[in-house]
Amino acid sequence: MMSAAYTALLVCLVACSSSGSSASIDGTVRGSPIVTSTIASTIVTSTSSSEAFIVMSSATSCADPSAIVQHPGEQTVLFILTDNTASTSQAPTSPGVYTVSASDTPPAKAAQVEVNVLDATCVNDADLGAVATGGAVTLTSVNGGAFAGTFDVTLETGEHVSGSFDSDACSTLADELRSTTTPPCQP
Repeated sequence: MMSAAYTALLVCLVACSSSGSSASIDGTVRGSPIVTSTIASTIVTSTSSSEAFIVMSSATSCADPSAIVQHPGEQTVLFILTDNTASTSQAPTSPGVYTVSASDTPPAKAAQVEVNVLDATCVNDADLGAVATGGAVTLTSVNGGAFAGTFDVTLETGEHVSGSFDSDACSTLADELRSTTTPPCQP
């Protein structure tokens, strides 16, 4: 699972979510329903690789970055997708089926899926969230940093989660994913 600071940023980075984006989710994590209301996506590039990040969140829009706060109980569903070869990992450039795998060697089209939940002090609590151990994310549309598709995964808890998404690209999300600043917690 991700660090608390990383999750906190994801929770608040749905500022780019617009009325043209949509998401639905069906399932539970550790017996509690997963609730999301916003979605955004981006491509994060490093020196030799890139990854697609799709973020579904229960946070409300945070249009003013200086006003971003976290709230206890906020939920984030994170998808990280890559096309892999023996030497590189690149963000998807076309539709396809991305497999969730626990193998040390990622599949050619790899997906990581996490459900993260903030505790009463806005810290990511691994006992409240879960990581997917099997299943797939199917991209039906890829347009730069915008992605649409469906997902059907099994969490490490044995719970089944499925749904769909149609995200808008968020030009500031990549930079903010790299940030080390954690927003304040507000009950």
